[in-house]
Amino acid sequence: MLAFMPGFVLGMVALFPHSNVGLEMSCVLMIFTAQVWNMTFSYYGSVRAVPQELREVGRLHGFSKWRVFRVIELPFSLIALIWNSMMSMAAAGIS
Repeated sequence: MLAFMPGFVLGMVALFPHSNVGLEMSCVLMIFTAQVWNMTFSYYGSVRAVPQELREVGRLHGFSKWRVFRVIELPFSLIALIWNSMMSMAAAGIS
């Protein structure tokens, strides 16, 4: 994930050579990227942890993919998403 960051920072500094705008934009993108990755992996881990029985109930009731997301996956992953979003924002404030 961090492999593109030095090149991106150098590119942004080259675009704005006489100001700190390039560095500021690079920082914003890096913080945003770190937060999004953290929340994405949190959601993915939560969805993988949904018990097979819940998925079976959704299948037996004929849930569409949207309804499976809304009724089963989102409530199951909500606590982890909230927790990881708080941790991401706290870590962004430190760095």
